[in-house]
Amino acid sequence: MVGDGKASKNSCTFSIEQPAIMHEDKLPEGPQIYPILHPPHIVGVMGES
Repeated sequence: MVGDGKASKNSCTFSIEQPAIMHEDKLPEGPQIYPILHPPHIVGVMGES
């Protein structure tokens, strides 16, 4: 049972490490996603204003 728990944790770490490496490869996409998420936030604030 303990082994299973450790295996689950290892799987999670692997999943996080894999996307991290992919992120570095998609450096140009990273900044593009940021601006996309920012506009909606600004619109929401503007609407409330």
